[in-house]
Amino acid sequence: MDQYTKDLLTAWGFADFIPRFEEETIDARTLRGLNENEIIQLIPNIGMRSRFRNLLESWKADINSADLPADQNASLSNLLEEAERNEPSVSGVQRTSVPEEFPPGIRLANELCEIFPGTSPASFFLTFLPKTPFQHQRNLSGPLYKAYVKKRDKFRKSGVLPPSSRSASSSRSSSKSTPTSGRSSLKRAEAPDPTSYTEETRTALNFLETNVHPWKPVEDFWRATEKERKSILADEGIFNYFLKFPALRIQEGYRLLLDDFTREFPGKENNLFANIALAKDKIIKLAKLKLVKLSDKKLKESYERVLESAKGEDPTIRNDALILLLPLITPPPGNVGGKSGAKKTATKPTNVEIRDHFVTLIHNDAHIQEAVNLRKEALQSGGETFQPCVFATGEWKVINSA
Repeated sequence: MDQYTKDLLTAWGFADFIPRFEEETIDARTLRGLNENEIIQLIPNIGMRSRFRNLLESWKADINSADLPADQNASLSNLLEEAERNEPSVSGVQRTSVPEEFPPGIRLANELCEIFPGTSPASFFLTFLPKTPFQHQRNLSGPLYKAYVKKRDKFRKSGVLPPSSRSASSSRSSSKSTPTSGRSSLKRAEAPDPTSYTEETRTALNFLETNVHPWKPVEDFWRATEKERKSILADEGIFNYFLKFPALRIQEGYRLLLDDFTREFPGKENNLFANIALAKDKIIKLAKLKLVKLSDKKLKESYERVLESAKGEDPTIRNDALILLLPLITPPPGNVGGKSGAKKTATKPTNVEIRDHFVTLIHNDAHIQEAVNLRKEALQSGGETFQPCVFATGEWKVINSA
């Protein structure tokens, strides 16, 4: 069995069947030719077999739609050589020379696997997969597709290719309306090209990727690289963003995020505390009702101390206490109606689990990585992704009195 087939089975949720497929020497070629009787022998369970059949048919249709007619002159080496040539003139370029769906992706990925034995085509190119009851939607991605998009955008910018219909309609609408803040600031089209970074920008980013102290240079370099970091966040996601910049993972790291927020949304940095102060009486009332029904004695005593702090006069202590009461009064998921109208019962979390989704208590710093791994595994088992979260070390009674 080749690595590509193993990766495919794992992505589909059939990792437990890999030994059985290996026993029958199933690879990517034989996978496409499996008939119903052979599938029954490989996967005896009816439910799993039905799911596998749907995924297999979707995968085969995806590959068949992306395959191109064989052409001896369209080998990988020729295509790479052509990409290195000078840019063609406007009159010599046809729109079909840079296809929107990038059909050569699969063929090029397979040719690269022949050049580099032991690698998987998925390492170079991932095709689009539609959303189905058995899988999440997956957009086109991979190094090959990123290189294609970069070249395509370069042609469009220079006028060799016409702008996309989406960007054209966007430019028309922007002339009629005022641009808004928020997620629009992370759009890939506005992100700077890493190859155009100045020497000062590269130095600043390198410092942020390798240092957390001294703090003053960290803050200065953080502000100086705002535009570049937004590009990195849009490209790599929040989890890799935290891994890339270690200063975000230390105790003072929240200040960098607060600084970004203050400059992105000026005047709104205190909205949370202003609004939570307005809802103080309602939060306290709901917390009292929840405490009456709380059976966990230690948790109840902990929340009673928090509730007393929420009634205090000190605004800082009061606001912190009100935030700590939110996991207590937040209703857990219950019966939800499906498309057919039938109710589906969701797994009800405990009060401790709800609290830990706000702030996870760890008694010792040495157990942080273990807690992170447990959180990731729990989320992945429920089909969710791990996001940055808050951890506190010590006893709740000490944290509450701090």
